[in-house]
Amino acid sequence: MSTNSLPSAGFITHWQAIIVLILGLVLSSFVTYQMSMQRQQEITLQFHQDAQHLASLVANKLNEMRQQALFVGKLWPAILDQSAIGEATEQYAGQIMSVEIISLDAGHYQQVPLPEYLTWQSNDKLLAMPDVHTMLSKATALQELVTGPVTRINSVAPEYAGELRWYLPMQAEQSNFILVIGFALQSVLEPISEELQHTKLQLAIHDLEQFSSTALLALGVKDDAPEFTGNEWLFKDTLALAERQWLLQIQPTYAYLAARKDLTAIIVFVAGMLISILSAFILSQRAQQLGAIDS
Repeated sequence: MSTNSLPSAGFITHWQAIIVLILGLVLSSFVTYQMSMQRQQEITLQFHQDAQHLASLVANKLNEMRQQALFVGKLWPAILDQSAIGEATEQYAGQIMSVEIISLDAGHYQQVPLPEYLTWQSNDKLLAMPDVHTMLSKATALQELVTGPVTRINSVAPEYAGELRWYLPMQAEQSNFILVIGFALQSVLEPISEELQHTKLQLAIHDLEQFSSTALLALGVKDDAPEFTGNEWLFKDTLALAERQWLLQIQPTYAYLAARKDLTAIIVFVAGMLISILSAFILSQRAQQLGAIDS
């Protein structure tokens, strides 16, 4: 057999080269696996930090709605005087979509028309809408601010779909009435929606008292979210808001995960594999040279 054929045969037959090759591949695989797991843990941690930040933004927005509803109640009934409406009032309560006045007369609720100079909307068919009487009774009984369910599209008032109403009991001149202050939920959460578009996350808001199986509002990137077997990629947070429980669910999209891919582990594996093959080849060559000298 010629000398030029020995390197090829030696690479296969020398047991020292095979051991070096196997150990190198095992070590490269182990290091690659550890790096991949560490990277996944880092991405998971980053996701939960991003989700926690978004949940706090939602909580702040909902609390702002509460403060604005209380602000309107604080100015009532002075706000009914056209001369008392100042620029600060309209600026602070600018996100309010609608205001209705419901009086309690002889055990019956009656809607009082708003003055024409007020720019807020008013739905004259409010008392015919679902759940309104239930929330009016609850607010009357508790004598504190309560939140109603988010309205859905319905035949009575389709333009009020997605509105969140606050019910605030009031007293004036020995008469009891309730201010019903409505916000367009999607409009209020528009800054959150922009943040979701930037981070490539999806947010779903559920009302645990009603429609808990279906999200009231879904915001974020219109992209399919990966189906994960565990809960490490699903962030949940429950918010208590004026006698109501809200569930926030946040999850990443394919775009979120793709933006955080790291090829370092793959590069390390390929480099380790090449070094192992080269080391085995060099060892085989050396063994053949020694064998040739001995012969």
